[in-house]
Amino acid sequence: LSSLNNLLRKKLFFKRRNMSKRILVVDDNETIRFLIKEIIVLAMGYEVVLASNPKEAIKIIGEKHIDLVITDRNMPWMLGEELVRHIKFNCPEIKVIFVSSAMTPEIEKVALTAGADVVMDKSKFIHIETTKFTINKLLS
Repeated sequence: LSSLNNLLRKKLFFKRRNMSKRILVVDDNETIRFLIKEIIVLAMGYEVVLASNPKEAIKIIGEKHIDLVITDRNMPWMLGEELVRHIKFNCPEIKVIFVSSAMTPEIEKVALTAGADVVMDKSKFIHIETTKFTINKLLS
């Protein structure tokens, strides 16, 4: 991850102008959470808050202003699509990106039906330019 960090610092300009927007990343895998946070902070300059599970995410959403949630599908206590439904019912203004490492057309349909604004395969999410475009579009 340190080589990714160095690459991002060299190739992508660290932008503080986006710090007024706050993104919540929800994933039970600590390495994935950290990687997504580093990509967003270094490539786009948004503030990032981390949650290791949906219960923690719901608590954070109740305490802080969140503009965008990026959530994994398979997590303890609640599936990602259940979290999406909860967010869209209680805070419909929050944009949601649903990611999964096991994306299928059925899972994509479930996520979109639940209210996800964007559905992405987790392997494509780490493509920085695609991720940047998607996040900036949702937050503009």
